[in-house]
Amino acid sequence: MVRRRWFILVVFGFLSWILLGSSALPQDVARVSMEELKAMLDKGEAVVIVDDRPKVEFDRQHIKGAISLPWAPDVSEDAKKILPKDKLIITYCDCGPGESDSADVANQLILAGFNNVKTLANGWTAWQEAGYPVERGKK
Repeated sequence: MVRRRWFILVVFGFLSWILLGSSALPQDVARVSMEELKAMLDKGEAVVIVDDRPKVEFDRQHIKGAISLPWAPDVSEDAKKILPKDKLIITYCDCGPGESDSADVANQLILAGFNNVKTLANGWTAWQEAGYPVERGKK
């Protein structure tokens, strides 16, 4: 049921994006590689990692230190208030090549005035397969 609902949301979001046009969005979101993010974390750099997958997936397992901000057509005002504008924000999802959900959330944050936002290239699956740090359970 959750996957079906997620699929419907993704399809609806994609169709809305096509029908409404994408000209208001920045053309490209900068990407950061898994290796770059891992190095930042190892050095203790100030980075905010945002998991855009459904909350149930986040609760099962996520990149160590990530916060949950499931994809939605519009980033909530509450999320905009809690995210720091003075730190690098890296979004990630598990939606395949192009990181469409995390790139969309990154675009929304950029349009909301966040200046230092990037997307994790290759997303959750590649991070997990590389054996990089993950957390289990709710956070």
